Amino acid sequence: MASQTVQCASNMRQISLAMKMYANDSKGKYPIWNTYAPPAGWPLIDIHWDDLLIVNGYINNSRILQCPVAKDIQVQYFYDFQGKQVLYISWRHYGIDIYGVGGMNYPANNYWWQGGVTKYVSDAQINDASEKVAVGESDGLQINSNTYIASGDNWPSAQGIPATWHNGGGNYLFMDGHVSYKKFADICWVNNPRTYAMWYYPIPKTP
Repeated sequence: MASQTVQCASNMRQISLAMKMYANDSKGKYPIWNTYAPPAGWPLIDIHWDDLLIVNGYINNSRILQCPVAKDIQVQYFYDFQGKQVLYISWRHYGIDIYGVGGMNYPANNYWWQGGVTKYVSDAQINDASEKVAVGESDGLQINSNTYIASGDNWPSAQGIPATWHNGGGNYLFMDGHVSYKKFADICWVNNPRTYAMWYYPIPKTP
């Protein structure tokens, strides 16, 4: 189990590098949770952040999106798109922080939310990067949740809840690139209000 947790953390570090490379090639902007501008031939009306990284070559092996523990809990399917293995609407083990870097800042922190349009986020807009979740292990509890997004909430939803399959906790990638193991009670903001700012971080407007 310990070796699987280490491998999972390694997966997240590779995801971090992929997100950084994407941002470097996109004027500093990170991939948002989904976009309605999929590549030609894409079978769906939108494309999620992780498939966006695969299609554009930032992730070469989609297996890094599969936690070695969670794959034994929930089957994850891969599909071929133009010679690359993508996930489409399959189960995800890792979800981007939808109310942070994912681009849908919580409405109560209405700093840059404009007209319900998802916004791209850049490093320059994020304070205390070491305390802000970028990607987390996300468990939808098998309720038809793809868990490509995460919110740190404690009840099953389309966003997934913090996973507990690593001995009661999971791995979390933060915006500064470090990965940290957290128990459910130490990462779920409902159980511990101190963690609220890890997930729902206000993003200042770009000048």
